[in-house]
Formats: sequence, C-alpha cells, structure tokens
Amino acid sequence: NNSESDSGKRSGKRRSGSSGKGNGDYCPNVNPLLGCATVDLPDTTGPAELPPPPPSPTFMESQFKKYSIPPAVINSLPGDSWGIAQRKTAFWADASTKYINDTILGYSITVKATPRKYHWNFGDGNTLHTKHPGNKPSDINQARIYNVYKAPGNVTVKLSTTYTGMYKVGNSPWMTIPGSTDISSRNAELRIYRFHKYLVNKSCEEDPTGPDCEQ
Repeated sequence: NNSESDSGKRSGKRRSGSSGKGNGDYCPNVNPLLGCATVDLPDTTGPAELPPPPPSPTFMESQFKKYSIPPAVINSLPGDSWGIAQRKTAFWADASTKYINDTILGYSITVKATPRKYHWNFGDGNTLHTKHPGNKPSDINQARIYNVYKAPGNVTVKLSTTYTGMYKVGNSPWMTIPGSTDISSRNAELRIYRFHKYLVNKSCEEDPTGPDCEQ
C-alpha cells in the first residue's frame, strides 16, 4: 500500500514530544541510528572578563600627592596682620585630619590625610619645624610657637604642612599609604611695629603729627 509506506517514512522523520504543529517537529536529515538528536554547539563567547584588582598602596602613593588637600590656616597674635618688634609674636595653624572620597578602577575609595609636621618660615630668616600646630595662647608669653622680630617692617610668614595618608576600599580595613605630601598654606602678611612709650594727650586721629603717627 503506497499510502501506508509514505506514512511510515514520514513518521520516522518526526521527533515526538516536541512543541510545534502535529505530534512533533520535522527532522530534515534524521540519522537512522541516533534518531532526531539535538546537537550542542561549542561556546564561542570566551570566559567572562575579570575585574581589575583594587589599587595597591604603591599605586596610592603617587595618587595621594595629586589630591587637593585643604591647607592649614596661619594665625597670629597680638594681631592677625601685625606684631611688635623685640616682643613675641605667637603663631599657630588651624589644621585637622581630612577625608577624601574617590573612585579608582571602579572601586569606592576613602582617603584619610593626617597632618604630621609643620614647617614655619617667619619671613625674617628664622625658621621652625614642629610636630604640633600650636594653639591660641591665653597669655602670649606662654605661646608654644612664636618669633621675636628684631626690627620693624613688613614680613611674609609661610607655612608648609606634611600630611601622611591611609586609605580603604569600601568597608575594608585601613591601609597605610607610603610616603607623604607637603601642602603650602596661604602666606600671612604682617606689619611689625616698633614699641615706644610716649606720654601724649591726643590720639593719632586727633593729632596726626604726634609721636609714631603715620604722616
């Protein structure tokens, strides 16, 4: 019977249990030994790319020097812009630990910059290097950092602060950054006056020609 023979040939080329029209999907080149088989092709996409490692302390050493750390502020007494020759002029620096948030190589980084040393140049040839910033004294004669100017005139006071650093990746422990960085403060311009005692009955505003009154 030709009808039965054709039907038998077609039924051998169907895969039962598959989705599609009728009882199965049509297999165009069925293997008489394996039947209608599914072949898995090799994966040609390759392995997933690994993320870069987090920044190392050596890498952070050069990065630390690039940060714009807010500089310490120079303060002085008896005035912020003046002092008296042959007497103490007190100095101190407003400096504190600074925190910097950054993203490096895709990692969230927190950097801690701590002031460690202070390098003073008082503008008259005298310098001082300290490990403390000083403080505003209640009595100028008890100042921790001071300079005695010998002569009146204008001076430029300079300060450079040495910072050391630490960093952490996310919530990991703190790691030390090798080396240090020096941050210069804004210069302080001071006018140093001479000190004399005069017995006067008028102020310089009342009598501009009085002793030590600027003409």
